[in-house]
Amino acid sequence: MHRDERGRMLSFGRGRVAEVLGFLSRCPEPVSIRELEATLGARRHLPDEVFYFDFGVVGLEQHFADYATWKRRLVPICVGVMESDLRQWRVADLLDAVRGRIGLPEWFGVWNLAEILRRSSEVRYLNRLRVTLPGVNDGTRLQPAELAEQLLLEHGAPLPYRALLRRVTSQTMLNRSTFRQTMFQLPFVEVDEELIGLMERDVPGGARAIARFGDALAEELMRANRGLGGGRLASLLARLGGVHARWTVQMARGVARVDPRFQLPPGGVGGVGLAAWEGARVPTRAAIILDCVEEHGGRVPVRVVLDRLHAEHGMWMDRRLLGTYVYRNGLRMRGGEISFTAPR
Repeated sequence: MHRDERGRMLSFGRGRVAEVLGFLSRCPEPVSIRELEATLGARRHLPDEVFYFDFGVVGLEQHFADYATWKRRLVPICVGVMESDLRQWRVADLLDAVRGRIGLPEWFGVWNLAEILRRSSEVRYLNRLRVTLPGVNDGTRLQPAELAEQLLLEHGAPLPYRALLRRVTSQTMLNRSTFRQTMFQLPFVEVDEELIGLMERDVPGGARAIARFGDALAEELMRANRGLGGGRLASLLARLGGVHARWTVQMARGVARVDPRFQLPPGGVGGVGLAAWEGARVPTRAAIILDCVEEHGGRVPVRVVLDRLHAEHGMWMDRRLLGTYVYRNGLRMRGGEISFTAPR
């Protein structure tokens, strides 16, 4: 028999469940799972009576102020919100909707609402702070990446990223930043600046063309001993010809991204380098501009710089953006020339 300091019985039995409930009942507030483990030993499955109050922080209903009242008030509101848009919901999004309708105390957070919904018969809890209504999507938690792949297969062709995102979010909630990064991983591939496709289906030539491109890229990088920007990647595709002439630079970078022989530079500079190098060795825009000025003796026509940027990165830079890079790197641009601010 487990008792509190006043002698009242908290739980009964020698099993793990009784020990956990007894320990938590004696705690004046929720505790970390680490503290629970340090007291009772190695972690095991926690009983259903245990509430999560944050990631790795647990307690019991007694630690949830006015639990029954909040459950009675909030479940109907959440059900109404979900009925207006039948999909799988993140509890965080439901909490935002609830806050817009009634006042909640500062301490009331995502985990509090999750525990209320987990214990409601009107809501199906899907784990990882996601919920849906009974009978919606068969109660199976939809992974956004799996759903996106299914949608692309059913469509039979690439889709614009925004259209794909819209279709996925019509069935489940997601973190948009994480979802965007998922589009850079297998089985997906960027077809161009707008379209997302499936690498196995939408890259012309399929596996054989992918293998040939990887070997040719590795050979070109070793020969040049420098990374290839978007412009030079486009030139390589043109030299390969055949199905590769139908590839976009985005396809080429996507294929290289999933090949362990290569690395892509961080940030917005496109290109590819060998994984064995200390970096991708793709020159930045600033470095290209400075090199042009130095190569021309301190004064270079703007058109020469723009041509070099296009040749390296495969994109045209407008004059306003070029000016930003020029002044940021201690240069000046007057008329049709870029020069150092002082003689060197």
